Amino acid sequence: MRKALHSPSMLVAIIAAVLALAGTGYAAGTLAKNSVGTAQIKNGAVTTVKLAPAASARIAGLAYRSATVTADPHMGGFMTVPCPLGLSAIGGGAETEHTLDAFLLDSHPTTGGGWQVSVANSGDVAEPITAWAVCAKVEGGKPKAASSNLQTTVRWFKLDR
Repeated sequence: MRKALHSPSMLVAIIAAVLALAGTGYAAGTLAKNSVGTAQIKNGAVTTVKLAPAASARIAGLAYRSATVTADPHMGGFMTVPCPLGLSAIGGGAETEHTLDAFLLDSHPTTGGGWQVSVANSGDVAEPITAWAVCAKVEGGKPKAASSNLQTTVRWFKLDR
């Protein structure tokens, strides 16, 4: 006995798919590209509650801070670049003179509102290493408790050979 190609449940599924696609096609066809903008959105209609957490913070007042230290041969260390009072670190890093001997081990924000990098110099010659922080006032968020001491802190340790 042959089974029917079009069962009642198959017909219902096909009709549902056609209706769903027709609605999407209608919406895509009636709205012109970039047609929804500031003029079409009422003031206060889009609030931070309606945004994704990553999109809800506005960034203002960018400040870049950096410090350069010389890493002695076979030494590693932690460098912390603080942000000015009221600003939080939103990024940072380290830079060397692009030799293979000096390198970045770790890079992250600190609880004090700055940026800390762990660096090392495995070579036989002293290498300058620059650490930097990108600081900003983050609206809708709470700035980290920055210290009033804007000195870069450095702690060195000897690398084992």
